[in-house]
Amino acid sequence: MDTGIIASRYARALLKYVAETGEGERVCQQAGRLEHALAEVPELSVLLDNPETVSAAAKMKLFAAALDGEKMAPSLERFLVLVLDKGRTPLLRLMLHDFIDLYHRSQHLLHAHLTTVTPPGEEVLSRIRELVRSKTGYDVVIATATDPSLIGGFVFEIEDYTLDASAAHQLRQIRRQFIENNRRIV
Repeated sequence: MDTGIIASRYARALLKYVAETGEGERVCQQAGRLEHALAEVPELSVLLDNPETVSAAAKMKLFAAALDGEKMAPSLERFLVLVLDKGRTPLLRLMLHDFIDLYHRSQHLLHAHLTTVTPPGEEVLSRIRELVRSKTGYDVVIATATDPSLIGGFVFEIEDYTLDASAAHQLRQIRRQFIENNRRIV
């Protein structure tokens, strides 16, 4: 059984359903929070995956608790009931991840991550957004982080592409080349 195919089918079905109900943005935000909760609390996945220990009603309460008191979108609630009924909870995190990706693509939106030594200014972020928009035709949301160990430069990640233009990366490359070139001497 190919779990990726099953998860993507459920994700596409949810995308089609929220397109009909108009709850796409809300479901996407809540799906992101549920996916994050499943990733951060491995015990939650263990509880959800075991049909004997926890009832479906109790599992729905766990999902609601992961949303921090926010009322769950009806579309998401129906989807989760379906997943529970079909015994597909082991694939839920992958389904949510695939749905979020599909939804963002349907909205012509990409997500990127920029890591720098110091926080980047809004002008830099605007230039990056414009460059990505001109190359892909998609808008981009950029999450930023700081990491002093980069020494200088940046690391930019978007989809499956990573551009590591950090000084630390360049120093590692120089070190590796130095070691490779000097092995012959020893």
